[in-house]
Amino acid sequence: MRFAVIALFLAACGTSPDVTEAPADAVVEPVVEPAVEPVIEPATAQARINVNTADEATLKGIPGVTERMAHEFDEYRPYVSITQFRAEIGKYVDEATVAGYEQHIYVPIEFNDCDAATLMQVPGIDAAVAEQLIAGRPFASADEFTTMVEGVASNDAGIAAAAMLSSQ
Repeated sequence: MRFAVIALFLAACGTSPDVTEAPADAVVEPVVEPAVEPVIEPATAQARINVNTADEATLKGIPGVTERMAHEFDEYRPYVSITQFRAEIGKYVDEATVAGYEQHIYVPIEFNDCDAATLMQVPGIDAAVAEQLIAGRPFASADEFTTMVEGVASNDAGIAAAAMLSSQ
């Protein structure tokens, strides 16, 4: 097979090699690809779990969340900001572990009241955009808020923000 591929390649290049078939008793070693570790990607904004409404089984589905941690998540609900979540859960695990949890959860956004860090949970909203949104308050509606997000960040950020709003 390899010889045929090489011959085709060389033929396409204008070279005609003197290729012979491999003997019938030739041993061809299979090519084995190295093992690849699975990569756990952060959830998209739409796939993240609302930490205030998730049940224990859902919370335990987050990488690294044990039964005890699911209980701790529940004990401090409702979270009003991601800053509060970090402070409360940070009592039990290190900062890196909390950051890992944040890849899979969100604290619902109260668009007229939340802090910049809570707004920055939305993919596409950085500190500068969060400050613009805070300066644009009060918003008359969720639609007005998401329209501003789309204007200062992107349409994708507006869609993500809408998915992460609390039920105001």
